[in-house]
Amino acid sequence: MPDVLSWDLKELKDLVREKYGPRAAEELEFYISSISKKINIAAYHSLESRELLKVLFAQITEDYSYSHGLKLMFGVMTANVDEDLRMKSSLFYNNSWKAEAHVVACAYAVLSVIDIMAQVINCTLDLKIPVNDVTVYKVKGEITEYDNLLKKTKELLCYDEYKYLQAFVNSQKHVFFIPITYTFKMQAEIGEKAHGLKIPSFKFNGKSYCEKWSDDFVTTEFVKVKDKVLEIGIELNSILKLN
Repeated sequence: MPDVLSWDLKELKDLVREKYGPRAAEELEFYISSISKKINIAAYHSLESRELLKVLFAQITEDYSYSHGLKLMFGVMTANVDEDLRMKSSLFYNNSWKAEAHVVACAYAVLSVIDIMAQVINCTLDLKIPVNDVTVYKVKGEITEYDNLLKKTKELLCYDEYKYLQAFVNSQKHVFFIPITYTFKMQAEIGEKAHGLKIPSFKFNGKSYCEKWSDDFVTTEFVKVKDKVLEIGIELNSILKLN
């Protein structure tokens, strides 16, 4: 799978400088450095969202983690609880909302990578769409002559992970805050995740989206969307090398 290193950003900048001049290369540098920074920010929030709760289960075996989690969740509300458990339970609640904040921040950062990639396409191919009007959908309508780039852009927009990400972020921004809470699955199958932060099912623009564990959202799905974006970037290099 492609990663930041496999998309040669310096090469793209040099190709743009050669084709359009130093001003265009300087503008492109602004966008591609923003993409790298946003990917790093998303990765940071992904890691923090997981580590904040992982630390509470340190040295706890997998078999005991379920009951330990229940103790952490309800310990702060129990009258006859020992002080150590009360403090751990309080930390559990504190870390849970922090982890929730990191999940939301990760989602925002990943979606913005796609928005900025639209600016990269506009600049690299000199589409002349005004900066404030650039969207990935407008760009898609202007790249019909580049078959492979159009195909990869359509694949991204049709990707279930992208649709979920877009619905999640837009719901958070414009409709209502989707709570991400620590959840226990009472009858988990063998090998199935039994507890953790979970994003509940929700609706956006009339479409229903299923619940999912936040760990999957900020790891597997983040990587899938990021890789689709980077494939588009790699294709831009190929286009300029041929023209």
